Amino acid sequence: MTTTKTISRLIAWNPLVFDRLLLSRQRCIFTTRVGLDVLDEFGIDAVPRPVVTCVANEPYVLWKDGDQDGPTPSKAWAVWAGLPPSPDDPIQNGKGWNGHLVVYVPTLSSFLDLDFQQFRRPLKLLDTPPAVLGSWPSSDRVAHFVGRDRSRRLFVARYEHSPDNLGYTVANDWRRERPVIRETVSTLVRMIRKGSPS
Repeated sequence: MTTTKTISRLIAWNPLVFDRLLLSRQRCIFTTRVGLDVLDEFGIDAVPRPVVTCVANEPYVLWKDGDQDGPTPSKAWAVWAGLPPSPDDPIQNGKGWNGHLVVYVPTLSSFLDLDFQQFRRPLKLLDTPPAVLGSWPSSDRVAHFVGRDRSRRLFVARYEHSPDNLGYTVANDWRRERPVIRETVSTLVRMIRKGSPS
């Protein structure tokens, strides 16, 4: 099976598998750990990439690209992940980690965000899909992803690599020996081999 087909099936099965686990909204460490292990089962080289991410709806993008002298329009909305509570706060490790984590696939120069659902805010015109795959040349520090949400409205995601933010490595969700991680990897591998959900 090709790398692209494997990743497409991983994205397709993502909501059916992860939503059943009753995980918290911010589950990027868990989904990235599982994603890396699943790709490894198919011989696909991938690495974790800690990032700061901003996902914005179309009114926010238009406001940021235009005249910002006035107040933020009421329908303009953006969600950030990976920022510390304030610029002077230290980077946290483990629980309460201030970061966002994605899978980076060097052979495709692409990232895979298996926890994109955490940016979903339907009442704020931001109805994001559960997962996204975007291009990210290895020499670039920043990647942008433009897509349509589940209501067909435009959104823009900005990912900035934060290579020193390694607090995720001490989180429980990063430990691949945990039974829930092994079982989830096994389930996804089996489903991917079966095909895509209909």
